[in-house]
Amino acid sequence: MKLLPINTTVYAVSKSYSEKKLPLLGARVIPCKVKTYQNDNQNIVMVCKSSEFKAEVTSNSHIIFEKLEDAVAAITEIPVKAPAKKLAAKKTTTKKK
Repeated sequence: MKLLPINTTVYAVSKSYSEKKLPLLGARVIPCKVKTYQNDNQNIVMVCKSSEFKAEVTSNSHIIFEKLEDAVAAITEIPVKAPAKKLAAKKTTTKKK
């Protein structure tokens, strides 16, 4: 992780959207500012504050981008479609006479 100066403007995208675990419908880029860094079990986590959300945005829950273009690209890529579920074959029964 690159260390950025405090109060640097960055753009966050939820890891669920950027890793394509969720459909991209409703994905958003969150503009925020770097507020602090925190030690979280031997890992340094970037903590950001957004004017849109009361909760903090962290590098554990979001992918942090320095450029707006990169953040927008993360939510506009076409996701890979999940394979369609196969329907169970109908069993045919014959009547005994």
